[in-house]
Amino acid sequence: MSISDDVLLRLPQRRILVVDDNRSAAYLLSHLLISLRQTVESAHSGAAALQLLSTFQPDAVISDIAMPDISGLDLARAIRANPSLQQPVLVALSGYTQHSDQEAAVAAGFDLHLIKPVSLEQLVKL
Repeated sequence: MSISDDVLLRLPQRRILVVDDNRSAAYLLSHLLISLRQTVESAHSGAAALQLLSTFQPDAVISDIAMPDISGLDLARAIRANPSLQQPVLVALSGYTQHSDQEAAVAAGFDLHLIKPVSLEQLVKL
């Protein structure tokens, strides 16, 4: 899908935190979002994401689920449990495709569950 200049100009600009321990995946997603005129920061672990949250104050967090230090589910729970944080929209981005995986993401505090690989069209809709 190619994005027209008209569509780009109508997209609201948001602050988005991308969290993925796979640096290549984080890089690609971040640059897709930047091409959509979004302000993006990346974290390569749940712990790094928690440190960035208060200073970057994202409108949305797009996080992988399976990470070695703090899982995406635990990251979502920590964000939702911290009333001092601006509460962003939480988007799980995972290779886990079962309905039970989606239910677990929602139960942990995610607003949406997308399956990898995410398309440019899905990012525009998001």
